[in-house]
Formats: sequence, C-alpha cells, structure tokens
Amino acid sequence: MPEDSRARIISAAFDCIARYGLSKTTVDDVARQARVSRATIYRYFPEGREQLIRDVVDWEASRFFESIGRELGGVTGSGNLLATIISLGARQLEQHQVIQTLLDTERDLLVNYLTVESRPLLDIMAAFLVPYLTDLGLPVETTAQEAAEYVGRMVISLISAPGSFDLTNEEVTSRLVETQVLGWADR
Repeated sequence: MPEDSRARIISAAFDCIARYGLSKTTVDDVARQARVSRATIYRYFPEGREQLIRDVVDWEASRFFESIGRELGGVTGSGNLLATIISLGARQLEQHQVIQTLLDTERDLLVNYLTVESRPLLDIMAAFLVPYLTDLGLPVETTAQEAAEYVGRMVISLISAPGSFDLTNEEVTSRLVETQVLGWADR
C-alpha cells in the first residue's frame, strides 16, 4: 500500500504542475489533490517540495522513455535507432501539454532541470539507451554506459536548443545523428 500512496502523490503533483505550473504548485495543492495530509507527503518526501518535484520529473521522464520504447518496434542499426528515438522524443515533446506549458510559462525552471540539475534525467536516459547501444561496434575503450551518457547529453542539448534542426523530421535527424552524434561508428 505505501507504494500506491507514493505513486498517487506523484501523480497528483504532476496534475498540479499541469494546472498551476512548476513554481506555483505547493505541498498543500498536492495534498489536496492526492487526498492525503501534508504529513503524509513529508513522510514519503522528507526533503519536501523540492524532492517531490525531482521525483515527479524522474517519474514523467521514465514514463516518457517507456512510451518511446514501446514505439521502437523492430528498428535496427545504431544510426537508425538513435534517429528514431530522437525523432519520437521530439514529436512527443511537441505534443506534451505540460512540457509545452512550462516552456511557455517557466522556461528558466525547465531549462534548469535540463542543464544544471540534469544528472537524474541523464541517468534515466542512459538506463534506457544502454540496452540499445550494447554491441553496436563501440570503440573498445568505450562502454555502452559511457556512450549512452554521451548520447543523452547530446540529445538534451539538441532538444533544449535545437537551432535550425527539425528533430521531428526523421531524415534531418538521421543526418544529424550520423554526422554529429555517432563519432564512434567510423572507428
């Protein structure tokens, strides 16, 4: 039952962030939405609101990558695979109502989670990518974990500042992946 309560609190916090925004969501809002007391929230999140927000970001990032994983199907080859992952991710981000709202209303807070506080997100991305990068002809001195972290950093950079690249276009993304991301492929 405790895991159910924790999951309900995280889900309620996500709903509050969608409704009020990241900076305006309070522990009281989440407690009301989850139908629990403030004390219950602090029992599961002893560091308070900041821990709750971090855990919500981690929870939604995990759901995001699970969704991408379900859509990958039979994609093979490191370039095709990474281009597909990036394109799927970019399309999902474009359609993600909460992310788009935060980009419009609280861009600085969101960028902070993507840059300064990116370690948890990078860990989630790397855990997702490692199985896909294993045995793809990495240089001997490079582990799948190192390659996954590198690719994760590149993807965060491309998503947070795409420049002129239309990452939703798989052809553009394939060309970008082949020329900029997969430096190890030619070794």
